[in-house]
Amino acid sequence: MSRFVLVHGAFHGAWCWARIAQRLRAAGHRVSAIDLPGSGEDQTPAEAVDLKAYARRVAQELTSDAETAILVGHSMGGIALTQAAADAPESVEQVIYVAAFLPRNGESLLSLASLPEGAGDGVQANMVVAGEPPVASMPP
Repeated sequence: MSRFVLVHGAFHGAWCWARIAQRLRAAGHRVSAIDLPGSGEDQTPAEAVDLKAYARRVAQELTSDAETAILVGHSMGGIALTQAAADAPESVEQVIYVAAFLPRNGESLLSLASLPEGAGDGVQANMVVAGEPPVASMPP
């Protein structure tokens, strides 16, 4: 069976992979769903959180085991796993992007997520964040 490392996107934590992890384990796979720095249960201070810290955390998980891993990333997690895979290619069996950012060399998250001026104004004005863990939603 395979080893999976699951990487969440922005505003999430390892918790978002719970159902997928459960199904993979039931099929006999080894699964690690990680919290990126400052996300989920990770207590890294905000001033120490950046994309390099995210990539280091993913690479740390990758290299913590001699077995290669299938990396799975969602959304912003795609950037972290792309860098981690480049930093530790010997630890990677496959990379899977789930509605994730796949940056070209030198691209930033900001450049990938940029919208035309004013395009996101309605989203920010209407978004509601509530619950534990916090969930962002839009009223109908």
